[in-house]
Amino acid sequence: MASEKKQITELKHELVKQSVVDEIQEQQINKLKKELDKEKEKTRFAVDLSLKSIKVFEQEARKQVMTAVMAAFGFLLALVWRDTIVNYASHIVDFFKFPAPEILGILYTTILTTFIAVVGIVVLSRWTPKKEEILREIQEQKY
Repeated sequence: MASEKKQITELKHELVKQSVVDEIQEQQINKLKKELDKEKEKTRFAVDLSLKSIKVFEQEARKQVMTAVMAAFGFLLALVWRDTIVNYASHIVDFFKFPAPEILGILYTTILTTFIAVVGIVVLSRWTPKKEEILREIQEQKY
């Protein structure tokens, strides 16, 4: 009987030890689960940030390509209009028959062409949005 009590006591101690070990393991498992959840959240954040960066890069690339294409078309238009403006300026100079040798006729044409180009630049600069307007629009989009 005494040996059975001793065995029962030892078994109780073993069960208590095992329950303590189980409790410690459960705590460690919970701690690891929390750490895993934190790491998953960090990974999600990194993936989201990467996707946003990719989208911003794509938008900027499109914007730059569009700017380059528009600049090419603008250059083409400038070349076409250059000939037209020079021809009309030459006709105007010829019409008023400024008394001058050929070289002064070219100078008069150049001055008149410059004047027309400056007027065109002024008109276009008033037509395009100002830097302050663009910044204001960007600020409004953020909020």
